[in-house]
Amino acid sequence: MAACRDIGAPFKSAQFTRFPRTAQGQAAYDEPCLTEPGTHHMKLEKISGRSAAIRVGDIIYASGQAAVGGDGCLVGADDFDLQARQAFENVERVLLANGTTMNRVIKVTLFLTSMNDAPKMLALRRLWFAPPYPAESMVEVSALHVPGAKIVVDVIAAWAGPQAAF
Repeated sequence: MAACRDIGAPFKSAQFTRFPRTAQGQAAYDEPCLTEPGTHHMKLEKISGRSAAIRVGDIIYASGQAAVGGDGCLVGADDFDLQARQAFENVERVLLANGTTMNRVIKVTLFLTSMNDAPKMLALRRLWFAPPYPAESMVEVSALHVPGAKIVVDVIAAWAGPQAAF
């Protein structure tokens, strides 16, 4: 497993924080973080051009994870519980590959295609987090990037550091 590339501290202007850019205006950190070779995260990065995670200083920003299995197919077609579990397993895999764990998650954003699933999500989160729970936002969307997906989980976590014991 390769660790997420640290892009260093952003520089600040009076109005906003900017990250270093190349002369062509591209983000200087667009090299994808590598996850476990051969996993669907690597395949997704090659197909979509997006990173599974980026580390800035001691913060890991993980891209939203849907219920996609190792074969690249949606898990649990019409089953919200199965999809939620797979999405959280994918988040955990990305975090572990990048030097941190689920217990270091500080912010969760849940994208649901139906708020009717919100009560289930509140119960399922206890499987992944313990009090004090991370900050959380839950948003209903009309569609997700994976056809048939009912949930995407996006997290921000504190990096455990090179000496951390898991």
